[in-house]
Amino acid sequence: MTGILTYRLERIARTCVKYVGRGRGGPDRPRQTIESVRYDLTEVDLDEEALKTQRSLLGWRAFVSNAPVSEFALTHAVEIYRDQHSIEHGFHRLKGVPLSLNPLFVHRDDQVTGLIHLLSLAVRFLTLIEHRVRTKLKEQDASLVGLHLENPKKENRTPTSERLLGVRSRNGEYRTLRTVFNLVCFQIRCITTFLSG
Repeated sequence: MTGILTYRLERIARTCVKYVGRGRGGPDRPRQTIESVRYDLTEVDLDEEALKTQRSLLGWRAFVSNAPVSEFALTHAVEIYRDQHSIEHGFHRLKGVPLSLNPLFVHRDDQVTGLIHLLSLAVRFLTLIEHRVRTKLKEQDASLVGLHLENPKKENRTPTSERLLGVRSRNGEYRTLRTVFNLVCFQIRCITTFLSG
């Protein structure tokens, strides 16, 4: 609200003299002066012109690109910008479950670089699986059933890669697959159906 609101404060100070420490006061006892300060808001003015200028800028964003307009239209740039949460979701995957970049048990710089490269490939693979499955489901106007442990009959039109690659253990909890060899028939059918073509 800088430049839109101007205000005036009134400083009210009150002082009081107290004896230092406990006990009764005497003529030779040291004293201290304590000042308490309070500010009262006495006046607020609204600059209508500055507010009008600020309102006119609300909702505006500047998009800069080095791509020519013939290849990259403004509407396409806005759509890509609005999908930036999907990029952030990739970083979330990289830092958390299932990839877990956080605990780095490596010591050399080349090991750190190699691990980050490997995990970034895994993020791309998970994103590709998710995108292709969702695209195919949308094209076929279909949904997948059996991905939710809490409701096995629930239909899912936008499954995540974690849901697709998660399998139920014998005690009913989801566990994330660590190797490709443990894929069950349902997951193999999903991946081969949606990633082919």
